[in-house]
Amino acid sequence: MKSRIPTLLVLFLPLLGACRGAGDSVIGLHQPKVEVDLVRLKGITAESATLEVIFSVRNPYSAPMTLAGYDYQVTSVGTPLVSGRYESYTVVPAKERTRFVTSFPILFDQVKNAMAEVEPGHVIPYHAEFSLLITPPGESVMRIRAEHRGELPVPAPLKISLLYVLWEDVTTDFIPATLYLDTYNPNDFEFTLTGANCSLAFGGEKVSDIVVRRELAYPAGGARQFHIPFSFFPMEKGIATVRLIAKAAADYTLTGSLTGETKFGTVTLPVESSGRAAFRR
Repeated sequence: MKSRIPTLLVLFLPLLGACRGAGDSVIGLHQPKVEVDLVRLKGITAESATLEVIFSVRNPYSAPMTLAGYDYQVTSVGTPLVSGRYESYTVVPAKERTRFVTSFPILFDQVKNAMAEVEPGHVIPYHAEFSLLITPPGESVMRIRAEHRGELPVPAPLKISLLYVLWEDVTTDFIPATLYLDTYNPNDFEFTLTGANCSLAFGGEKVSDIVVRRELAYPAGGARQFHIPFSFFPMEKGIATVRLIAKAAADYTLTGSLTGETKFGTVTLPVESSGRAAFRR
């Protein structure tokens, strides 16, 4: 009598494979899926930027799983820039996809210390790697990796100098005037100025607040001249200020901040300009 064992095994093996394919405990066949939906820079200044990351995590199991956080590392051309661990406790419901948002800072002093060739105004490539800590139901912690590549600006402040001041009608009650500025964008990327809030002083005495609310586009390495009207009440400043602006020139300081739009997002930069400005009438 011939043995029937081989025939039975052939019939049984496909059923065995089907049972394993449906089991949640088989990590190799049912692995959580992680995607990087969006990475963007926020809060960009001359000192730092925040890298915001939006992940999508899909739970393939018939029971909830947990996300305990992630390890991250950002490099540029193989040079480590920043790394760390973000700890959290997020429950991903069964058979569902959950999005979560996280962020971490990048300090430009650390970037420049790590890469001596990087100077303010440069743009460098970066590679962000993430290792998410996920605990499937009934299993130990596993790591799911994700990554993103992009560009990181290291912004430099605009170079601003006051060419001259045009005093239009000098009286003791009210003085309208116009600032004529020479400006230069030292960055390797386009910059569109959208606003500025500054304080103007002559001879160490504050004269007026200077507010800009218009768009001025600069190409990378581009320069332009523009003027800003302002006014002040001389009697509020004292007779010394009135006498000062009656001269042909005076030392000035212009300090504050400005904002602008770039392909990387909104950038806020300091304004620090000083020198000697000519007066015209």
